[in-house]
Amino acid sequence: MKNRCFDFKNSLIVATLSLHCNIASADAPLPMPRVAAVCNAAKSHCATTDPSTSKTTLVKQSSGATLWAISRYIRFFQISNDGQSILAQSDFANLAPINATNEHVLFEIYREAKVIQTVKLGALFESPAKLQRTVSHLSWGWVEKIDANDNAILSLIDGRKVAYSLITGLRAVP
Repeated sequence: MKNRCFDFKNSLIVATLSLHCNIASADAPLPMPRVAAVCNAAKSHCATTDPSTSKTTLVKQSSGATLWAISRYIRFFQISNDGQSILAQSDFANLAPINATNEHVLFEIYREAKVIQTVKLGALFESPAKLQRTVSHLSWGWVEKIDANDNAILSLIDGRKVAYSLITGLRAVP
């Protein structure tokens, strides 16, 4: 019986430390900008983003043809299944600065090199006060996945699920 209690205490300590490590890593300084490549789930389309040229280029893998490019380095992004759209998160990814307002941009949706939607904090929350405080930022949620219909499914910090179509840019049913 004594060993079980000891195991429980150790498990509790490990769980507590893990929680603190997760909070700390969420607030860790951003890595230096670097060239990065991201592909859609089917690996049929990939995009490369380069901080030295401030350019992000979307390529069809089968032909190697550049479909489009934008003059922007994107630290965090995902590509639609059809390969025509990019969901570009802010440099904060799933966080917002402590002094964020409802005008803080959480992400943009690009379709064929044009911004078709800009989603600001105020579109998802009444006010920044509704966000969860981390050590040095506010957490709004995260992009859970791109579904089979090319909807970006978001899990918000208050438990809601929200979706945006990467084809139209409009809110969709999650």
